[in-house]
Amino acid sequence: MKRSRFTETQIISILSEVDAGLSVKEVSRKHGMKIERIQPGHPQQNGRHERMHLTLKQDATQPPSYNFLQQQERFDQFIEVYNHERPHQALEGRYPGDRLHLQPVLISLQ
Repeated sequence: MKRSRFTETQIISILSEVDAGLSVKEVSRKHGMKIERIQPGHPQQNGRHERMHLTLKQDATQPPSYNFLQQQERFDQFIEVYNHERPHQALEGRYPGDRLHLQPVLISLQ
C-alpha cells in the first residue's frame, strides 16, 4: 500500500473541505494532489475497492430484502460489522472505525 505524505488528521481535514462544498478538483489542486483514475473497463487496477463491493454484494444484497427499509437495515448492519467488528488485513488486524474520527457537522437550516 502506498504511504501518504499526509497524516490522518490532514486527510480528514481535506475531506471535510469537500463535505463543506468545495469540488474534489479544487481541493486536490489546493493541496498539490494529483487525481489518478483507473482505465475504463479495468477494475483490476482498483482491486481493494472492487473487493469491498464484492463483499458488500455478498453480505447485504443477496438475496434482496423485501422492501427498501429492510434493505437499508442490511446495509447499516454491513457497515457496522465492516467498520467495527471485522479486522482488516490492510490495517494490520485493526478495524477501520478505530482510525476514523469524524467531527460533528453543524448544518444551518434557513
